[in-house]
Amino acid sequence: MLDESFSGSSIDTDDWALYESNGNADFGLRRPSALSVSGGYLTITASMESGSLVSGGMEHRHDQTYGRYEFRVRTDEDPSETMSGVVLTWPASDVHPRDGENDIYETLAMPGDRSEFYSFIHEPFGTVSDQDRTVHPVSASSWHTMAMEWTPEWIKLYRDGVLVKTIDETSDDLIPDVAHHAAIQLDAWGNSLPADVTMQVDYIKVYAFGGC
Repeated sequence: MLDESFSGSSIDTDDWALYESNGNADFGLRRPSALSVSGGYLTITASMESGSLVSGGMEHRHDQTYGRYEFRVRTDEDPSETMSGVVLTWPASDVHPRDGENDIYETLAMPGDRSEFYSFIHEPFGTVSDQDRTVHPVSASSWHTMAMEWTPEWIKLYRDGVLVKTIDETSDDLIPDVAHHAAIQLDAWGNSLPADVTMQVDYIKVYAFGGC
């Protein structure tokens, strides 16, 4: 179980691995310096540093198959349509798309006014494009509580306490069935950014399968 309220002044690196790599699709850089904890929030800040777009992300060190994932999140508006906030589960194997990917909250880089955001459940063994897509027609720049209940038979997605989507398992193998871990990322879709963009997470909780 994970119950992270970001109540301290730093990220517990015994629990979280901070990214230090090239960015999403090699756009920009991911650096630990982009992440901070203050006032009960995790903040990821994307900014230009010495001509490079620097942002960040982190992944939890615990892997599990199935369970309940819940968090409260917001992402700044971005008129440049460069940055995408994502909270997801990623396969422990790092083999994608074979082992799936559950993007519970993803703003994408557009629309820049954050008038909506999305959930994408990537099907195992398919292509990157084989996914179930849910549109959330509310502002991603406001706070929202998102939850995913993941079992062998179904995935249920909740927004602000309301069930918005149920994906049932079928013979087409729509639901991942291998261990994943939680990750939080502010991803670049370009190499320049005219003004800083932040993503904030108030808390994240993960329960083992059977605790849903």
